[in-house]
Amino acid sequence: MLKKEYMIIVSVIILFLLLQKNVSADFPSCPGDTTDGIWVITDRQIITGNTVCYNITIKSGGKLLVQNGAIISSINITLGNLSVEYGGEINATGFGYIGSSSTATGPGAGISRRAGGSYGGRGGAAQETNIGNVYGDPLRPTDLGSGGSGSGTTSGAGGGGSILINVTQNFILNGAVIANGNNTISGSNLGAGSGGSILLYTYNLTGTGNLSARGGKSASSSGGGGGGGRIAVYYNHTTLNFSRSTAEGSKDDAGFQGSTGTFIAVNQIYNNATIYAWNWNSSVTLSSFSNITFVSANTTIDNNDIIKIDNRFYFDGQSYFNCRTNISKQITVSEIETGNISSYLSNFKNECGMTNVTINTSSNIIISNNNLLNFSILNFDNSSVDIEIINSRITSNINFTIRNITIDTLSWINSSGKGYSGGIASGLGPGGPIRGGTGASYGGRGMSATHTNDINVYGNPLKPTALGSGGSGSGSTRGGTGGGFIYINATNNLILNGMLKSDGTESFGGLGGSGGGSGGSILLYSYNLTGTGNISAIGGPGFNIVSSGGRIAVYYNHTTLNFSRSTAEGTKTYL
Repeated sequence: MLKKEYMIIVSVIILFLLLQKNVSADFPSCPGDTTDGIWVITDRQIITGNTVCYNITIKSGGKLLVQNGAIISSINITLGNLSVEYGGEINATGFGYIGSSSTATGPGAGISRRAGGSYGGRGGAAQETNIGNVYGDPLRPTDLGSGGSGSGTTSGAGGGGSILINVTQNFILNGAVIANGNNTISGSNLGAGSGGSILLYTYNLTGTGNLSARGGKSASSSGGGGGGGRIAVYYNHTTLNFSRSTAEGSKDDAGFQGSTGTFIAVNQIYNNATIYAWNWNSSVTLSSFSNITFVSANTTIDNNDIIKIDNRFYFDGQSYFNCRTNISKQITVSEIETGNISSYLSNFKNECGMTNVTINTSSNIIISNNNLLNFSILNFDNSSVDIEIINSRITSNINFTIRNITIDTLSWINSSGKGYSGGIASGLGPGGPIRGGTGASYGGRGMSATHTNDINVYGNPLKPTALGSGGSGSGSTRGGTGGGFIYINATNNLILNGMLKSDGTESFGGLGGSGGGSGGSILLYSYNLTGTGNISAIGGPGFNIVSSGGRIAVYYNHTTLNFSRSTAEGTKTYL
């Protein structure tokens, strides 16, 4: 039996032969010339079903609307040649599942009031339980985008439709192919629709245009934006700049943003895939491709999951791993056989300040030239593995048990501000002040300009692992956040030429009348501790206000580190 890929190739060849002009066949489903299959579009045209033509040209100002409506499948446009000129477009925006006043329609519909629709990425909402799940195949996307949920008797916005284009010869794209979710109406507390699907097969793809399956925007601060849709492009030759195309979630929302969908482009000659957007929680494997390259990719994760890294994955150093700021997750970065986690950590920018990440590998790790690795907690437990950090900055609470770790002079591990949050009239945590305008306590006592923090010190100075507490603010200004924790157990060598920091932060409105967060915890074990670096767990600045230092404990057999350069002092800032 022929494999699916070969069946597709054979079908395309047969279709190509049938579509040649020297074959005496008409084109009954072509809305233009049904004899020669020529259709020139200069204005607004609508198709509601599969369309077969020889040539379609969409002029500037021409718009071909792909109106899926209640059809639960993509509309297939099959032709020999397609030209979308500058200012022309093929558009299925809003032609997916409709929104509704409560629970919307579609597999990823907003479940309750004001939630954005999901498809390739999850929609936005004030509460995660109101958000629908992702669905569909990122490699062969044909589903409709889901609608957003509404409020009262007002319906949310509809999702994007589905466009399937099969061009057997040349596709010149200078305009746009669009399957976005609908935006919500200004002033309404509604959920937006998710992006839809674009699936494109072509022999030769050229031009300066773009493809878009973006989630709709929310116009209300309490509404949710739509999740991104899905785009997949298969070509033999191309000069199109795919960086102009997008399957991202809603952006610039007044409310809660949706997360990124999926966008993959595949060179059919070499079976190489390039990813421009990806949602890691997809169950679809990428194992069928020879190589997979992430280029300026915006990738997200919406559920607890495992990110599996393969040696066939290549990262460009400009790609981002994002998490919605109001969603807390736990993920594992793992490797397939001899995958390269070092390449992932060095060349992916990670902005997931509320996500706990566990690294699972038996290979040595090098993290180089990455100044944006931001997590809630970064866990690693393997005493037979070495970690080397070169010209990189890790911002996270740290829980490492390893053999050797090296931190060069241009690098840091920083858990500053990863502790308890500050408040207005009080601060969070065991040392959070109960009166306004006061610094937090932890290893010492915080103070205000007029009184000492009423809360005592806490934690174990010999085995410090507690989070630093938040300071209290003044007026509408919130106090600073406490430092987090850094735990490193290096069974052999810890070479510290950079910094280990777990400081408290200053108040969020500046220094005026508000207390900073206390320092956090740093606990180190090492047989041999060397280097020229320093360790810091100081309190965050306040205006004439003292926030307490944290706690540092270091256990070693041998050391050359100059500890006089390290500190756990409290901090105060005057005019």
